[in-house]
Amino acid sequence: MRPLNTPEALRRIDAVFDLLRRAGLDEQTAIVDFRTPASYTRGFALEEVTGRALGAQTDSAENRLDPRDLPADEFPRISELAPRLVAADHGAEFELGLDLIVTGLQAELERLAPTGSSA
Repeated sequence: MRPLNTPEALRRIDAVFDLLRRAGLDEQTAIVDFRTPASYTRGFALEEVTGRALGAQTDSAENRLDPRDLPADEFPRISELAPRLVAADHGAEFELGLDLIVTGLQAELERLAPTGSSA
């Protein structure tokens, strides 16, 4: 991952903050609206690099439990979801999660937008 504190990265971040502020978001909301998708993206990438918390066991993850091997009486929902957890389409999951975040941001902007003016 590239550091976020280089001049190039900070220029991009500043441009995003400019867009959010010009869209009418107050300072705190602009910060949250920037950090939420950024944190989601970094977290998803980190899981890709370090291995998923729940997924198929690999040779390099000998201490990680395979969700398919957990007792269903102790972990009923993980056991129920185990086949999907192991065979997940992580790209599709990422896209769905990002769509949910963007939909929420769009709804917030629509809420803040001035209603039509009468002429």
